[in-house]
Amino acid sequence: MKERPILFSAPMVRAILDGNKTQTRRTYKVRKHPDAGCEIAATELVREPQHVIDRICPYGQSGDRLWVREAWFDAGPFKRAPLFAGMPSRFAYRADGASIGCHKWKPSIHMPRAASRILLEVTGVRVERLNDCSAEDAYAEGAAEWAAENAERLLGEGMKYRNIVEAYKALWEQINGASSWDTNPWVWVIEFRRIK
Repeated sequence: MKERPILFSAPMVRAILDGNKTQTRRTYKVRKHPDAGCEIAATELVREPQHVIDRICPYGQSGDRLWVREAWFDAGPFKRAPLFAGMPSRFAYRADGASIGCHKWKPSIHMPRAASRILLEVTGVRVERLNDCSAEDAYAEGAAEWAAENAERLLGEGMKYRNIVEAYKALWEQINGASSWDTNPWVWVIEFRRIK
């Protein structure tokens, strides 16, 4: 069993904490075949047996663990200040809606393992085209919670979704850029469960 870091935005952290996010998709980048040593494209990888996919996936295989990196703040040096005096731990997390006054949130990429509060166990990995995302997958991605959380803003922008996959498309494009859904990239699909 290996442990690796993985970044999530605040809305996705909230969905994980609420138990509504059990999948994540990450863009596939060409990898080396573990046996042949040559680069393998996703179009070739999907024809490989599962054990090869498991060995190539940069996010691990079933049984491996992912520790979540999120926007955070270390209040340790400021614990005597009234703003931080009642905090249950020395760390504050943007996803919780915590206030840190005039201080700045630290980016998730800089979060050390000791500050992480969420541990996930990988339950499955696969490679597929992004547009193959089903309604069930979109729910597992936390799209319903994201759409509900952003409903007022989205309606103000004239966005309405006919189905949950359209909501996931909007979420994907918010994270990965406009028209990134339409390019239909190959993606890693990582399924997980939260370890409490």
